[in-house]
Amino acid sequence: MDTQGIQGAVNKLNELKALGIITDTEYQQRKTELIDKALASPAGAVSPPGQTGTTPNFASPGKGFGAGAGQKGFGGKGYDLGKGFGGKGKGKGKGFGFDEGFGGMQKGGWDKGGKGPMWGKGGMQQSSWGPAGSWQGGRGGQRYQPYPSDPNPQSRVLLVTFKDSPFPGHDLVAGHFASCATVEKITHVSKPDREQALVQVASPDEALACVRTLNHSSAEWCMDIDVQKARVQELTFKMNDEKNKSYIALQPGRVLLLTLVGLQGPFPGLDSMYEMFKIYGRVERMSHITKPDREQCMIQFADAADAAKALAGLQDWNMGFCTFNLQVARTDALTFKNSDERNKDYTGQV
Repeated sequence: MDTQGIQGAVNKLNELKALGIITDTEYQQRKTELIDKALASPAGAVSPPGQTGTTPNFASPGKGFGAGAGQKGFGGKGYDLGKGFGGKGKGKGKGFGFDEGFGGMQKGGWDKGGKGPMWGKGGMQQSSWGPAGSWQGGRGGQRYQPYPSDPNPQSRVLLVTFKDSPFPGHDLVAGHFASCATVEKITHVSKPDREQALVQVASPDEALACVRTLNHSSAEWCMDIDVQKARVQELTFKMNDEKNKSYIALQPGRVLLLTLVGLQGPFPGLDSMYEMFKIYGRVERMSHITKPDREQCMIQFADAADAAKALAGLQDWNMGFCTFNLQVARTDALTFKNSDERNKDYTGQV
């Protein structure tokens, strides 16, 4: 009887049981069979290769859970250098990424798994699920990024493309976007190969919410509505027509046209004009207009009542170097793209 061999086999069974490879029932059965077989063998007999006890592949070049390239199965180093669950640490992305076969369970095999595009270099460990967006995994196991960065964070205008569909009309588009934003203006853009629209909403945050919520959405009139941030920050048109429509509640009479009669010297500047007109109410925008025979200024108030008060208070006022002549402008709002010396936006100023 090979006492040393039996003890080694029993120790290996104990190791398999402790690691959960075999159940208690299998452990007891195999241990009993091993001892019975050894007791029945003549003293000094040696089992042939690959037949240690009754446990398969204990010493043979088996292909068990970890054997590979002629390594031993359960009884040998099959779990140390095997290719069963992920290879030798770096793996090939075919399994769960155990480090070194059997040893990977103990040595953080999840850290050195395969380099597959979905699991990342860190196996399951370094990638995580999120509510929406796209995977940023692959090499290096980058963290999940729910949304791409905003290409134009200051813009509140959306570029909407109606794929394989005609332009449905301003009102239908406004109703589609009203679910997640306050629609202010819409401009229809027709190109030879596609129909588009520029949609201005109340704020950049609302615009970003529309991209995240409505991009590739559908409606009865279009199966695929592509929504992206536009390069322009604001839509500027003076009146509604077949291409442009404003949904802002305009107030006729809130814009005043000021003519500086008999001006001596240069125009005093928009900021100086602003200080005088803000006494009568909230001034939103101002524009300086130069003509060959006169200097003028347009003042947009937040509401028509404030504009009426300024008209009554400053009409025919003599500043010493000019006299104010005020009248209600024909436009309902001042529109310009950028603030400069001739156009200034005072919204939000006190």
